[in-house]
Amino acid sequence: ISMRVLDALRWAGRKADQGCHLQIGVGRLIIDPEQVDRIEQLIQERALAVGVELPVGLPTVRTPALKLASGRGTFGFSRDIEVGAGSAEHMALVAAVEAEEEEEADVFFTLVVTAEGRGERERELGSASLNLRDLLRKGADANDVSLTLRDERRDKVEPVGKLQVSLHAIKAIELLSQSSKAAAAALAPPTSAQLLRLHRVRTPPAVSAATSRDRVRPVRCGELGVGPGAPVI
Repeated sequence: ISMRVLDALRWAGRKADQGCHLQIGVGRLIIDPEQVDRIEQLIQERALAVGVELPVGLPTVRTPALKLASGRGTFGFSRDIEVGAGSAEHMALVAAVEAEEEEEADVFFTLVVTAEGRGERERELGSASLNLRDLLRKGADANDVSLTLRDERRDKVEPVGKLQVSLHAIKAIELLSQSSKAAAAALAPPTSAQLLRLHRVRTPPAVSAATSRDRVRPVRCGELGVGPGAPVI
């Protein structure tokens, strides 16, 4: 194994020390004043929750249930998602950020009415999104930003309310991108220059003709203890 491959493997083993994780936060919810009566009638004392849908291959996150009070409420929710180097989550995150379609890097926050009885289904009230590539371009994580929730299933798209969210991802994406590039470089085939250097190291020096003659010079009779005129057997 080459030193470059070993370096790449060491990189993958440092995931705990490098803080490779996404951090998601969901805070205050304020229903639009014009929608309060409609929403309260719709939910009928049931609770609300927010589902956070990350790019494909990453887990879905959900807040605890919350009941509104005069169209307001605070989830106070925070969750860390590990995306350690070399993991399936690592591959999914890098693939989303580097995908041709920018929408692949969307993170959706969806407000739903929770189901309470058997046979009931959750109902979406509205959603909003952040984009990981957009965060990278800006060079800043989303910290307590206010997103407008919209119900796009209705004939007329209207704002449902405002949801305060956080998404810290830049450090993890940058660290994991460096890890992927290091591993790719380590596993890449050697270049012509590298092969030439390897050939020079492994090829022994040539033996000159003069050196060869010195090593196989003829042996004189005196060196064998045989004097001149000795009979030849």
